[in-house]
Amino acid sequence: MSRRRTLLGSQRGFTLAEMLVVTAVLGVVFAGVLVGLQAGIASTRVGNGRAEAQSAARVGLDRIMRDIRSAGVNPTGNAFLAAGGACPCPVVSTALANQMVINSDLDADGIITAPAAAACDPAADSEVVQYTVAANTLMRSVRPAAAACGAAIIGGVQSVTFQYLDSAGNPVVGNAPASNMNIATVIVTLTVASEQMTGSQAGAMVVTMTDQARIRNR
Repeated sequence: MSRRRTLLGSQRGFTLAEMLVVTAVLGVVFAGVLVGLQAGIASTRVGNGRAEAQSAARVGLDRIMRDIRSAGVNPTGNAFLAAGGACPCPVVSTALANQMVINSDLDADGIITAPAAAACDPAADSEVVQYTVAANTLMRSVRPAAAACGAAIIGGVQSVTFQYLDSAGNPVVGNAPASNMNIATVIVTLTVASEQMTGSQAGAMVVTMTDQARIRNR
């Protein structure tokens, strides 16, 4: 009996102070793990958001570049007659910082004609194409005067900026036929934010991309 009591008497549990110390240590360890997990999740969100914004920006720029490169197809010069022969119109008939209208003589008849409002396809090639931003959406219109002839290209657009250069690389200033006749190259800068990812990190998901294209025959 005395041996058994001695063995039992040598066993003791944890004191309250020891339990508190262990709990505190585990709390610090778990807090560190949680911080690491949160940082990883945040980094993944930012990466996904930037990838989404980059993809959208590329889609928008590629569509604009395609239209610019096909503009001015008429091999006889850089000016065309409007429907009815009202004026000699430059390839870029509207050259604003946030809006551009470009003309393409796709049928090579020397006359720029927009599709009929009742039969327009906003996604199709057109002799008249306008780009602008409305409600954070890049809009492409094949007949600017008709709302039904416009289509959204990408969303999440913070801004679009068009810059115009002449054949020597000098800026073309003003938006008038006489100055627009000199436009040979268009530089497009597109700033796009993620539409799917929001919150305090949204600013880190904004992407700005720039591309440029030279107008044919210029």
